[in-house]
Amino acid sequence: MKNFALQKNFKIITILLFTVIALLASNSAFSQDFKVLGQGNNLARKSTTSKTTGLNEVNALVSQLLPTIYFLDGKVSTYGETSAIKLETDIQGIKSISEISSKLGSVKIAKIFLNTESDLNSTIDSELFNSGALKYIYVVSNFEVTESQIANMITPSNPDIIVLFSTSGK
Repeated sequence: MKNFALQKNFKIITILLFTVIALLASNSAFSQDFKVLGQGNNLARKSTTSKTTGLNEVNALVSQLLPTIYFLDGKVSTYGETSAIKLETDIQGIKSISEISSKLGSVKIAKIFLNTESDLNSTIDSELFNSGALKYIYVVSNFEVTESQIANMITPSNPDIIVLFSTSGK
């Protein structure tokens, strides 16, 4: 009987240990996945305590399941019962973002997908998010991009909005 209880406890502890390791690995991996536009960035200045706090906020906004507006392929869908904290869209959505501007008042992060290299010829007008809540624009590219290519897309440059980017491509 004692042996069975020990085996059961060992299995539970092993599962918990693997879960904790997986969570820690995914959180530390995220902070390495994106780049902040302009290495003399104000990510640390936006945070009251440190750069780590700013990175934790970004990590939470990107990775947690929060109220979100999805504006992809010209269609709007939402997740959550409260005002959206995140916007996920592509370049086509940015071109017609005025259609949903009334829903963007509490959006803190706009995650914008670049699907083709021709998307680099488009602009992302940071003034479209003039609610004051937007803190981050996070550009996710399916192909290799440079900091200057992303910087050229964002107009006008707004020191209150931190631009992040990552490449998930080949």
